[in-house]
Amino acid sequence: MSRCCANWGTYAGWSGERDVATGDEARALCGEIESNDDSGRVLVGFTNERGHFFAIGLGADESCVMFWESAEPPYFQSRGTGSADERIDFAYDGQETELPSSVLIGRELAVAALMEFADSGRRPDCVAWDET
Repeated sequence: MSRCCANWGTYAGWSGERDVATGDEARALCGEIESNDDSGRVLVGFTNERGHFFAIGLGADESCVMFWESAEPPYFQSRGTGSADERIDFAYDGQETELPSSVLIGRELAVAALMEFADSGRRPDCVAWDET
């Protein structure tokens, strides 16, 4: 188990920070964020005690995930079936973050990856990754 600090910021200006200790707590927080009508598409970042970072995209039918162990490369993003030429945006810390639609994966898979990260502190094995 790895304690994480979650942070988010929506386009509408709703932001927050909260500690979570388990995958279930992380999933519940994401549900709470999505239930806010002003959330829209938002990336929620989770940083654990070792400095490993994981982000999940919320507020759309499809999701995405990202992971890195430090501020230095390599960085990883989910490998989906979308096009690298098409873009999708998510709010991160209130700012527009544009990503290729090739990162889009199923919502259930993204949540499973979040729970795996929150419980293990490592890059989830349940997702195919592209190094960026």
